[in-house]
Amino acid sequence: MTELGGRLLAAWVADDWLPWYRRRRRPASVRVRHGHLRNHILPRWGDRRLNQIGGAEVQRWHGDLEAGGLKPSTVKGIHATFSAVLGRAVALGLLGRNPLAGVTPPPKRGEEREPWTMAEAAAFVAAEDDPAWRLCWALLAA
Repeated sequence: MTELGGRLLAAWVADDWLPWYRRRRRPASVRVRHGHLRNHILPRWGDRRLNQIGGAEVQRWHGDLEAGGLKPSTVKGIHATFSAVLGRAVALGLLGRNPLAGVTPPPKRGEEREPWTMAEAAAFVAAEDDPAWRLCWALLAA
């Protein structure tokens, strides 16, 4: 690990990681990752040095994000962004290993949904104007 592992996360992201990522990804992907960084990662971890980010603390933070109302799928996306940032630091020799390597985001909870009643399915099929699609929806509903 080099002395550069002592850089602040916010500086590493702004000066190195985000410009590098922008050159390689589509704008939509950059917007999502930038939103994760701006709204969740940097407010909590931005003033930390790269080599002072610990996996156990990040694991607890995942629970805090979920307890704050974020869906597990959102926490998983934030985790992926954070891991990508630190993974790039590893690839460049700034860190010896990615501290998020052993951290697991919360599992996705399945939403329980009730199947449509016959009346609801019939109303859905009847609302379709195109006869071909109406037949398709009727077959699927059956």
